Amino acid sequence: MKTRLLNSVARGCFYLFFAFLPFGIGTFLSTPDLYSSGLFNPYTGYFLHVSEIFLISGLLFLFAGLVFEKSKKSTFSYKGFVEFLKNDRVFLLFLIFVFFVFFSVLFSVDFRNTLFYGIRFVEMIAIYLLFSFRVLDFRRVIGIFVGVMFLQSILALLQYYSQGSMGLHFLGEPVLNSSMKGIASVDLAGEKVIRPYGTFPHPNVLGMYMVFAFWFLVFLSERIKDKLVLISLGFLFLSVLVLSFSRSAWLAFCLSGFVYMLFKGGKSYLKYIVCFGGLFLLALYASGIGETLLYRVGILSDEAAFFERLRLMEISIKMFFDNPFGVGFGNFTVVMQDYDFTKLFPWNHQPVHNIFLLAFSEGGLAGGISFILLVTAAFWKSLCVKKAFLPVILGICVLSAGLFDHYFLTLFQGQVLLVLFLVIRLMPASSESS
Repeated sequence: MKTRLLNSVARGCFYLFFAFLPFGIGTFLSTPDLYSSGLFNPYTGYFLHVSEIFLISGLLFLFAGLVFEKSKKSTFSYKGFVEFLKNDRVFLLFLIFVFFVFFSVLFSVDFRNTLFYGIRFVEMIAIYLLFSFRVLDFRRVIGIFVGVMFLQSILALLQYYSQGSMGLHFLGEPVLNSSMKGIASVDLAGEKVIRPYGTFPHPNVLGMYMVFAFWFLVFLSERIKDKLVLISLGFLFLSVLVLSFSRSAWLAFCLSGFVYMLFKGGKSYLKYIVCFGGLFLLALYASGIGETLLYRVGILSDEAAFFERLRLMEISIKMFFDNPFGVGFGNFTVVMQDYDFTKLFPWNHQPVHNIFLLAFSEGGLAGGISFILLVTAAFWKSLCVKKAFLPVILGICVLSAGLFDHYFLTLFQGQVLLVLFLVIRLMPASSESS
């Protein structure tokens, strides 16, 4: 009885972890130095989120349940774990990658950053195992994800049309003001327009969460009886995706959508995809942001963004060749000024927008290769899952967006998306809507 209660409380904490995941509520455990402008480098500080507190609490309750468990056939036996390790090569590669994260401490230019980075990925390992051992139900987590992203969508729309924060800072909403330096924005008809953040650290992360939420919604479509609700949610997610102006998220959605329609076109719910696509185009037309979108996707000239990413790639390559063992995970922004002749503003201190180049520059040759093997193996295993579209779709999203952004490795919410991609292929076959 005591074990059952502890396990129930643990599961409740884990589901609360996903419910609070998008909200940046918490406190800094390690705060980087502030610039004279009051800004700080978010990639060199460790922020303890409320969602992490739920995760850690759940793990403690789960461990207590194992201690009090009287049955000899424990859910988490040593032999069972060894057998799982032999059968799940992706998890083994995940462990190897995390090992090299900690190994990079030996060559780290900032020991603290790398250590915190490694601790964060230990949490990601815990999330992976919770799904693997069926402590968490995939479908329930997906449902929670969609529900929370509905709330994020409403907040993001309000931020966009008010061009500022909604005063929900107690929920982790960032301060948004057009006069602030470093705020993500676009030029619309000659006017600076703030991109919506929701409660995420950047609009790009918001955009990718909308992509995941959309595909999770498609996954749940057969079980949602009210199709008007289904279409409304899909349109809402796509609208916020457009207004996030995240090119990496757009690319991920377009590529994954193409693959989905190519291989799942004969399914009954293709009509919903067509409906979503029509509403998506209608939203583009009604929003009046067509020209700005053309700039964002590169059909029209957007040289500033192109050269910014090219500069970061050059810095990354130089950094790797000068430090074949890496500078330590989490330290790209610490040393990037040494590889740039121009004086960088605080908002220019950001990692290279490519997760693979970032892994090589921070983790060296071993760290980079281990990460490539991990992602490649996970995607290959996803392709081998029969009659299941979700693992492949999420893999395409991570791979395509990861080539042009960094948050899968650098930001907490992005790291959780990476883990969902790594583990979603283990979803029970009966749970897949095919």
